[in-house]
Amino acid sequence: LQSLGIDSLEKLREKLPFMRSEMKDEHKFREIYNFAFSWAKEKGQKSLALDTAIGMWQLLFAEKEWPLVEHWCQFLQARHNK
Repeated sequence: LQSLGIDSLEKLREKLPFMRSEMKDEHKFREIYNFAFSWAKEKGQKSLALDTAIGMWQLLFAEKEWPLVEHWCQFLQARHNK
């Protein structure tokens, strides 16, 4: 948030359209996705807990409009064994 000059809730609201637009850029989306993955996983872990992964996918792909995200999450909930 500091690098975006956001230090208040009002400034965050103002920057949201810009932040959403960045999710449409493939390169930026990849950077954001990788950052979110590293940020969300527990220290020393190589993967995310299923509930955390599903929440992150739903959040990240809400702007990306991946039509299969809900099917993917349902599949993982039914078949995931880790």
